[in-house]
Amino acid sequence: MKNKIIFTVDLEFWYNSEFLKNDFKKNCVAQNDFITESVGPLLKLLKKYKIKATFFVLGEVAEKYPDLIYKISKEDHEIASHGYSHKTLKKLGRKQFEEQIVKSKKLIEKIIHHRLLGFRAPEFSLDRNSSWAIDILKKHGFVYDASIFPYKTPLYGSSSAPVEIYRISSSQLYQPDKSSQFFEFPATVFRQGNLRVLIAGGFYFRFIPFPIYLKFLNATLKKQPVVFYIHTHELLNFFPRLQSNWWKGKLKYWGTSNALNKLELLFKKYSFVSVVNYLKDAGNQKVF
Repeated sequence: MKNKIIFTVDLEFWYNSEFLKNDFKKNCVAQNDFITESVGPLLKLLKKYKIKATFFVLGEVAEKYPDLIYKISKEDHEIASHGYSHKTLKKLGRKQFEEQIVKSKKLIEKIIHHRLLGFRAPEFSLDRNSSWAIDILKKHGFVYDASIFPYKTPLYGSSSAPVEIYRISSSQLYQPDKSSQFFEFPATVFRQGNLRVLIAGGFYFRFIPFPIYLKFLNATLKKQPVVFYIHTHELLNFFPRLQSNWWKGKLKYWGTSNALNKLELLFKKYSFVSVVNYLKDAGNQKVF
């Protein structure tokens, strides 16, 4: 089977970024969320190229825009959970995380009339200190997670984590557990020797010069499927500008003016699949 790009979308409010929360407070930004403005162009593009994606939906977004979430589901995209409040696992702790995952699951399933199978933690915040989240997800009927970032950044991630899709358990977070029926879809990095380059999407997709990005992507697809993510607000460039320090501004706004065009170039060139369809295509129906 030819390796494909597993296309995922984090559907949250544009001001949910953990590292910008203090800047939002200082700037007193009017919190227009731009959800419909950012989702519409992406849905149109996905439909044009007949691509089915996985949308990791924040519970608070689903609560405010149930009709939009229903529309996304009716267009045969997979709806998965991005938690309820966009707090990291560390901030929530075990008890509050379980409360919020149950709340968001019930809320979204009531809207789409389908069982939720997947979860992605806000800020890729699953690590060894929050491995208990895997057991809670399994307890409530989830079959996969997509929260591991296999590269250490100032904000999140661990270079100890596997870079390929694997079976995960709370006791073996960073090592494949062949006995587990629970899957992990880590964000993809390009590897060559000791070199690791982030190509999973998001800021890295916007920042890396496109010809170089394609080289990394092509080389990776020869070895494995690619797990790609994007936030819908990264596809627009008319969000309010925050008064912040230099590096935060670059992370937030770099490349948003042409991100949608770059994404369409990918859609023209490669094959894409949602997480759930990847699992089915790989013969894992028994986990559902």
